Amino acid sequence: KAVNSSANAILENINRAAVINPVSLLSLILLATPKHTLDEEICVKQIDTYRNLLASLPYDERIQVTPLSGKEIIPFKYQSIGEFRDGIASFRLEDKFGFVNKNGKEIVSAKYDDVERFEDGFAKVSLAGKWGTIDKTGKEIIAVKYDDIQDFNSGLACVGIGDNWGYVDTTGKEIIPLKYEETYWADDTTLHARKPNGT
Repeated sequence: KAVNSSANAILENINRAAVINPVSLLSLILLATPKHTLDEEICVKQIDTYRNLLASLPYDERIQVTPLSGKEIIPFKYQSIGEFRDGIASFRLEDKFGFVNKNGKEIVSAKYDDVERFEDGFAKVSLAGKWGTIDKTGKEIIAVKYDDIQDFNSGLACVGIGDNWGYVDTTGKEIIPLKYEETYWADDTTLHARKPNGT
């Protein structure tokens, strides 16, 4: 009982000494949205609402809340900004998408028609209906030429053009040529592939 009481006291003191910085505040707001993205104007209003709420009704007197307003946290440059993953978030500018890091540096300029969030160091990007992937430096690892790309599994990603499927590795090299009608992982180490003739 004494141990549980001490543990609860420690946890309560940790919570009371929380620091609400711009990154944690923005993450809280974006994570509460279905697609983890918000229009810039709405995002600014949400930030200011949360800041005012925390300032007027603090959990504890030791809590520190960022003095920056929503307009100061979110640059006016972007139409929307996504959730940070691996320290990088997508943004939309003039109906094109790019990526920015937590310091505000653009890793990729706004040049893609669509993008997905970073997962395990890679993000899917799209141009003219075709898909590829980039790494955290913005370098295109898998060329933007496929109709579909699935997530990496055991260092391989399934890619497709039309009805033909194959696999590429994390360098973008085609390890299994695109000549299969169906491919799937039986487990983490066994890959099955079927040609159009059924073999």
